[in-house]
Parts: sequence; structure tokens; C-alpha cells
Amino acid sequence: MIQFIQANEDGFTDIPGRKTIHFFSFEQYFDPDKTGYGVLRVLNDSVIDAGFGLPNHMHRNMEIITYVIEGALSHKDSIQNASTIYRGDVQFISADSGVVHSEYNYGDEPARVLELWVYPNDSVEAPSYGEYCYDWQERVNQWLLFASGIGGKSPVQVHQDINCYATFLEAGRDIDFNVQAGRQAYVVALEGVVVLNDVLFVAHMSAQVSNETLSFHALESSHIVIVEMNEA
Repeated sequence: MIQFIQANEDGFTDIPGRKTIHFFSFEQYFDPDKTGYGVLRVLNDSVIDAGFGLPNHMHRNMEIITYVIEGALSHKDSIQNASTIYRGDVQFISADSGVVHSEYNYGDEPARVLELWVYPNDSVEAPSYGEYCYDWQERVNQWLLFASGIGGKSPVQVHQDINCYATFLEAGRDIDFNVQAGRQAYVVALEGVVVLNDVLFVAHMSAQVSNETLSFHALESSHIVIVEMNEA
């Protein structure tokens, strides 16, 4: 089963220095029918202007994954981490009892990031931070597993049974993804235009999927993310 969600059905925040698409309820945007999907609580697609960002703020009891779509993002936190990640890179925070952090774009161009908040399981022992710099080619015309649960096959591991995949599909190329029985997935089109199971799937559209094989055909170069998890 596939349920498609049009881009104009999502929430949107436009404040000085930052524009964000909210796939689920977040801060001032609230839709009682869109409070998450399985263990995925927040999914935000943000464009951060050069010189802007998020000042220090706290998270508790959440696994936070940030995937850089364009540009660069600089991170600093209360557990002595500071670094900058770039297009295609991933950072993750296990907030546990609490982490204070800031995220800024110190570059000369806008940065675009996809931020995922995932409910943790019970195995978190202390706040932690990590990142991984992937080779861009690892996702070209194939699925890159950029985050997984603890003990999974990704170098980025969070405290929940999820698998996060990305592909950059070149024009004219095809790729499939099987959502197995007992699992579900949330699919987001970040860039480009594909045909997904005979439906035109364009940037900023999303889909909820269960027990289905997904077939993508790129009409132009396209960037897709899938978050796969246990079926709720």
C-alpha cells in the first residue's frame, strides 16, 4: 500500500535566515493527523541562509539524524563536540538525558538539511554524538544505507530499529526498493522528478508505504530518501 502526500499538504515555516518544510507537526505547525509515522516523530527539510542557524537549544530522549542535502552545517554541543559536515554527510545525536547544541551555516551559500527525530528504544545509556562523511558516489544509482539501528550495517547507528537510505538517481535510471511484510517506510523526494509505481513523484512530495515493492524511474537527476522501520 502506498499513500502519496503532496508538497502543499505539508507545514511550512519562513523566518529570517531559515525556511523549513515540516512533513509532520512541529513547533507552530500542528496537524492532528500528522504527528509522526511509526517511530519517526519529526522530519524537517530546511534551507539555512549563509550566516544563520539555530542557537543553543536542548533535546532530551530523542535520536536526531541530520543529512546534508546542500552546503555545509557546523555543529557545537555541550558534550564537547564541534565540527562541520558537507553535502551527503550525516551527523547523529543521542540526546538521552539532555544535550544542548547549536547548528550554523558559516559558509557563503545557503545550506539545505534533512533532519529526522526518532523515538529511542530503551538501550540509550548516555548522550552521544557522531558523524560520518560518505563518498557521494556511494549513493549514485544505488541505495546508500546512511543510518541504521545499533548493530546494523551502517557506520551511523542510532538506538532504534530503523534503516535510512538515500539514492541519487541519474536521469533515465531505474531502482527498486522492497518494503517487506511487517515493515513500513516513509519516502521523501528531495530533488528532481521520478515516476514511483506509475505516479509522478516530484521534489518535496512524500509517501507512506507498507508491504510494497517500490519502482523508481528518474525523469531527471533525482535525490530520494527512505526511512524504513517496524510497522506500527
